[in-house]
Amino acid sequence: MKRAALPVALLAAAALGSGGVGAAASSVQVRVPVARVCTNTIDGIKLGVRWNGSGSRRFRLRLYDPNGKIVLARHGLAARAWKRWAYRPTRGGVYRTVYTLSGRTRRYSTSSLGCGG
Repeated sequence: MKRAALPVALLAAAALGSGGVGAAASSVQVRVPVARVCTNTIDGIKLGVRWNGSGSRRFRLRLYDPNGKIVLARHGLAARAWKRWAYRPTRGGVYRTVYTLSGRTRRYSTSSLGCGG
Protein backbone atom coordinates (compact mmCIF):
# COMPACT_ATOMS: atom_id res chain seq x y z
CA MET A 1 0.00 0.00 0.00
CA LYS A 2 2.78 2.42 0.84
CA ARG A 3 4.59 1.61 -2.41
CA ALA A 4 1.54 2.57 -4.48
CA ALA A 5 1.08 5.81 -2.55
CA LEU A 6 4.72 6.83 -2.93
CA PRO A 7 4.75 7.08 -6.76
CA VAL A 8 1.49 9.05 -6.70
CA ALA A 9 2.98 11.44 -4.15
CA LEU A 10 6.15 11.78 -6.24
CA LEU A 11 4.11 12.48 -9.37
CA ALA A 12 2.12 15.12 -7.53
CA ALA A 13 5.32 16.71 -6.20
CA ALA A 14 6.86 16.62 -9.67
CA ALA A 15 3.79 18.29 -11.16
CA LEU A 16 3.90 21.03 -8.54
CA GLY A 17 7.64 21.41 -8.97
CA SER A 18 7.45 21.74 -12.74
CA GLY A 19 4.76 24.39 -12.38
CA GLY A 20 7.00 26.39 -10.08
CA VAL A 21 9.96 25.99 -12.40
CA GLY A 22 7.85 27.06 -15.37
CA ALA A 23 6.78 30.18 -13.51
CA ALA A 24 10.38 31.02 -12.62
CA ALA A 25 11.64 30.25 -16.14
CA SER A 26 9.09 32.53 -17.78
CA SER A 27 10.85 35.72 -16.73
CA VAL A 28 10.21 37.20 -20.18
CA GLN A 29 6.56 37.88 -20.93
CA VAL A 30 5.37 37.70 -24.54
CA ARG A 31 2.50 39.28 -26.39
CA VAL A 32 0.35 36.52 -27.84
CA PRO A 33 -0.73 37.36 -31.40
CA VAL A 34 -4.41 37.27 -32.32
CA ALA A 35 -5.76 34.08 -33.88
CA ARG A 36 -7.30 35.78 -36.96
CA VAL A 37 -6.53 38.97 -38.81
CA CYS A 38 -7.59 40.52 -42.12
CA THR A 39 -5.03 40.60 -44.93
CA ASN A 40 -3.36 44.00 -45.49
CA THR A 41 -4.38 45.31 -42.07
CA ILE A 42 -1.78 47.79 -40.85
CA ASP A 43 -0.24 46.44 -37.62
CA GLY A 44 -2.29 43.28 -38.10
CA ILE A 45 0.00 40.86 -36.22
CA LYS A 46 1.24 42.54 -33.04
CA LEU A 47 4.15 41.00 -31.14
CA GLY A 48 6.21 42.01 -28.14
CA VAL A 49 8.37 41.03 -25.18
CA ARG A 50 8.89 42.36 -21.66
CA TRP A 51 11.11 41.34 -18.75
CA ASN A 52 9.41 40.91 -15.36
CA GLY A 53 12.51 41.75 -13.31
CA SER A 54 13.95 38.34 -12.48
CA GLY A 55 15.71 35.61 -14.40
CA SER A 56 17.05 35.57 -17.92
CA ARG A 57 16.25 38.49 -20.25
CA ARG A 58 17.30 36.83 -23.49
CA PHE A 59 14.67 36.33 -26.20
CA ARG A 60 14.37 35.43 -29.87
CA LEU A 61 11.31 36.14 -31.99
CA ARG A 62 10.59 34.88 -35.51
CA LEU A 63 7.48 35.35 -37.62
CA TYR A 64 7.02 33.04 -40.61
CA ASP A 65 4.68 33.69 -43.54
CA PRO A 66 2.44 30.93 -45.01
CA ASN A 67 5.30 29.78 -47.28
CA GLY A 68 7.67 29.32 -44.32
CA LYS A 69 9.78 32.41 -45.06
CA ILE A 70 10.91 34.53 -42.10
CA VAL A 71 9.29 37.95 -42.47
CA LEU A 72 10.17 39.38 -39.04
CA ALA A 73 13.07 38.39 -36.77
CA ARG A 74 14.25 40.02 -33.55
CA HIS A 75 16.53 38.93 -30.72
CA GLY A 76 18.29 40.44 -27.75
CA LEU A 77 17.59 41.31 -24.13
CA ALA A 78 14.10 42.21 -23.00
CA ALA A 79 13.60 45.34 -20.90
CA ARG A 80 11.05 46.20 -18.22
CA ALA A 81 9.16 48.30 -20.78
CA TRP A 82 7.45 46.45 -23.63
CA LYS A 83 9.39 46.09 -26.88
CA ARG A 84 6.74 45.94 -29.57
CA TRP A 85 6.65 45.04 -33.24
CA ALA A 86 3.88 44.63 -35.76
CA TYR A 87 3.61 43.06 -39.19
CA ARG A 88 1.15 43.77 -41.99
CA PRO A 89 0.16 40.38 -43.47
CA THR A 90 0.08 40.62 -47.25
CA ARG A 91 -0.87 37.00 -48.02
CA GLY A 92 -3.74 34.84 -46.96
CA GLY A 93 -2.87 31.77 -44.94
CA VAL A 94 -1.39 30.86 -41.58
CA TYR A 95 1.46 32.91 -40.13
CA ARG A 96 3.53 31.23 -37.40
CA THR A 97 5.09 33.12 -34.50
CA VAL A 98 7.93 31.46 -32.59
CA TYR A 99 9.29 32.92 -29.34
CA THR A 100 12.41 31.31 -27.84
CA LEU A 101 12.97 32.26 -24.21
CA SER A 102 15.89 30.81 -22.24
CA GLY A 103 15.73 27.48 -24.05
CA ARG A 104 11.93 27.19 -24.08
CA THR A 105 9.95 27.64 -27.28
CA ARG A 106 6.42 29.02 -27.56
CA ARG A 107 4.57 28.76 -30.88
CA TYR A 108 1.46 30.63 -31.98
CA SER A 109 -0.38 30.76 -35.28
CA THR A 110 -2.41 33.55 -36.85
CA SER A 111 -4.77 33.04 -39.79
CA SER A 112 -4.78 35.85 -42.32
CA LEU A 113 -8.13 36.06 -44.11
CA GLY A 114 -9.35 38.15 -47.05
CA CYS A 115 -12.24 39.69 -45.06
CA GLY A 116 -13.59 41.20 -48.33
CA GLY A 117 -14.61 44.78 -48.05
